[in-house]
Amino acid sequence: MKNKIIYIVLIVWMIIIFLFSSMNADNSNGKSKGIIKSIVVNTTNILHIDITYKKIDNIVKDLNYPIRKCAHVTEYLILGILLMEAIYTKNNNKIIYLILGIIFIYACTDEFHQVFTGRTSKFLDVIIDTLGGSLGVIFSFNHKNKLNYK
Repeated sequence: MKNKIIYIVLIVWMIIIFLFSSMNADNSNGKSKGIIKSIVVNTTNILHIDITYKKIDNIVKDLNYPIRKCAHVTEYLILGILLMEAIYTKNNNKIIYLILGIIFIYACTDEFHQVFTGRTSKFLDVIIDTLGGSLGVIFSFNHKNKLNYK
């Protein structure tokens, strides 16, 4: 039963990644800028910082790119963990190469898919996604090994 649930969660997560990539550039960028702006405004209000709208817009502009790249890392880190949970078996470390290959191929198809939504397709994003997935694999592998030693 646990295996079925993890596969369902994995498929749902892959669909979520696909849906994020399905947004056109304006919607995707607008959503991330809106979230960042909300956080900046609320933080400045809580801290009683007097700040102009122009400064807020500049902060949002400066934070948008790195936060979007962190989002790439995070969504694929989760994918790496889920793939490890679904596929990895004890004493079969070679399966990690298959998992990393799946992450890389999914990242490639994700970027290719974005071309059809009016967004750009960047190999740098494939690398960032694969790095995030690899971090998830490493995290999961280390966690599994720690559990085996107890």
